Amino acid sequence: MDPYVKMLNLMKRKGAESNPLSICIAKVNSPPPEIIIQTNDLQLYKDDLYIADYLLSGYSRQASVTNTDGTAVSFLDTIKIGDELAVLPTKDNQTWIILCKVVKCSG
Repeated sequence: MDPYVKMLNLMKRKGAESNPLSICIAKVNSPPPEIIIQTNDLQLYKDDLYIADYLLSGYSRQASVTNTDGTAVSFLDTIKIGDELAVLPTKDNQTWIILCKVVKCSG
């Protein structure tokens, strides 16, 4: 093999080790609890995913609302088919984290 090609390949591999992971956009094909999302040509299933808790239907947390302490606030919306998500792979690319739902800026 050409020594210059060898050097370039080595530089690519070493450079890739130092590059941070990239956030990707995924589309929801099936909603939770049997969630399936697709990013590029890769289809990901619930066993491949971690999801931000606030994206799940029925997510609730304690809140203080107009001087009322400890009021529970429940969110009933969740991700649905066709929604776009910001997703991030873990270092081994075997597990992905759903960070948030995103929308295209139209303005």
